[in-house]
Amino acid sequence: MNRFRAFFNSIVFVIISKLIQILAVFIAGIYFTVRFPMVRDNKQDLNSFFESNSLLITLIAWVVTFSVFLIIYLVSKKNMAYETKLDKGLSIKMVIICIICGIGINISIDGILTLINIYDLVPKYEQLMTSISNNEFYATIICVGILSPIFEELLYRGIILNKLRTGFSVFGAVMIQAIFFGIGHMNLVQGTYAFLIGIIFGYVVIWTGSLYSSIILHITINVLSAVITNVQIQNMDFNYLITIIVTGVLLTIIGLRIIYAMRQNEENKVTEFMD
Repeated sequence: MNRFRAFFNSIVFVIISKLIQILAVFIAGIYFTVRFPMVRDNKQDLNSFFESNSLLITLIAWVVTFSVFLIIYLVSKKNMAYETKLDKGLSIKMVIICIICGIGINISIDGILTLINIYDLVPKYEQLMTSISNNEFYATIICVGILSPIFEELLYRGIILNKLRTGFSVFGAVMIQAIFFGIGHMNLVQGTYAFLIGIIFGYVVIWTGSLYSSIILHITINVLSAVITNVQIQNMDFNYLITIIVTGVLLTIIGLRIIYAMRQNEENKVTEFMD
C-alpha cells in the first residue's frame, strides 16, 4: 500500500508537469493562429514559429508548473524546500567535485554519440539539436544551461525522488525517477542517456543529502553542451574519440567515488533520507 501511494503521489506531479507543457504548446499555437492569420495553415511556418520560440515556451511552462507545485505545497502545509532537500547546502569542495564529475559525464556522452554517428542513425535527433543551437547563445545558456536543469532537478530529484522514498528502497526510488526522467525527454536518444544520468543524479542527491549536488551536475552538463557542441568533434578520428570517452568515464568514476567517500563528512547529510 505504501508503495502504491508513493508511486501515485510521484506520478501525479509528472502528469501535472506534462499537461502544463502540452497546454503551453497549445496556447502558443493559438497565439500563432491569431497573430499570423494569413499563414496559419502553413505547417512550415508553424513549425518555424515553434522552433524559434521553443525556449520561451519551455521556460513559461516550467514557471507555471512550479507555481502550481508551490501552491500544492502551500495548501498541504508542507515545506517544499525541506522535502526537496533545497534547505541543505554543499561544501565548496563538494561543489568542485560535482563540476568535475559533470564535465566527465558530458564529454563521455558527447564522445559516445559522435563515435556511433548518432546524427546519421537518428536524423530527428540532429534536427532537435539544431533547433536548440539555432537560438541565441545567451538564451540557450540561460534557458537550457541553467533554468531547465534547476526546474528538472526540483521535479525529478527533489519532489519525485522524495515521494518515492516514502515507499521504495533507495534503489527502487532512484530507478523509477530515472525512468520518469528518461521518458520525460520524449525521444529515444535523449531518453536513453537521460535515464542513465538520472540514476547518477539520484544517487548523488541521496549521498549528499542536498539537491544542489544534482543541480550543479546538471547545469555543468547542459552548459558544456551549449558551449562545446558535438559538431566540434565530428571530424576527430577514432583514437581521439576513444581518448575523450575514456577521459570522461574516468573523471565521472573518480568524481562519483569522491562524492560517495565524502558523504560521511558532509555536515548537511540527512540520515533519515538513507534509511
